[in-house]
Amino acid sequence: MSLRIGPSGDGEDRRRSSPDDASPAGDFYMDRLVKLIPAEAITAYPFLHSRAVDVAAMVAEKAPGAAAGSTVAAAAAGPYGSADWLPAGVAWLLLIVVILLRWQATRGPNGDAQWGAVLISAVSFLLWVPVLDGATGGNASGAVASFGIFHVLVNDWGVIHWPPPVQKFVPELLLVLWTILVPALYKPAN
Repeated sequence: MSLRIGPSGDGEDRRRSSPDDASPAGDFYMDRLVKLIPAEAITAYPFLHSRAVDVAAMVAEKAPGAAAGSTVAAAAAGPYGSADWLPAGVAWLLLIVVILLRWQATRGPNGDAQWGAVLISAVSFLLWVPVLDGATGGNASGAVASFGIFHVLVNDWGVIHWPPPVQKFVPELLLVLWTILVPALYKPAN
């Protein structure tokens, strides 16, 4: 299967009339939308992230001196070390998978990938992660912490001083705008 995006139509429907038709097919808005959203990673992320949080919590509970009910971030390193990096590690690993799969799937006959589509899919995943974190029951700081995109701006640098509901809403708004506008605007030359 190819995720390569064809040239957009110029007002007339240039879709293939049959599977045997060799005429070029124009990719319209819905085609580009489907091809630019990394569904393979978006569907895997909540499950893998949840499992990573569970594993990190189990490691934290077994750490010497860990209090019952202590958070993963506050846990001391146990005999297996700290597993605090696991939830963010899942996100970074899936981002790499998105880039590699999209690079492979958008390569044309000449071997060149559509790097614009690869970049858009990667950014789409980066925008989905904080929204999915918030949807899986994370608090506002947890909803923005997986990649550190908003976490650094909000918590570390203190650049953005928003209340938690706004911190959760901003990634959601960015995701909706990105998802609606980018497929309409992105039209590859090749």
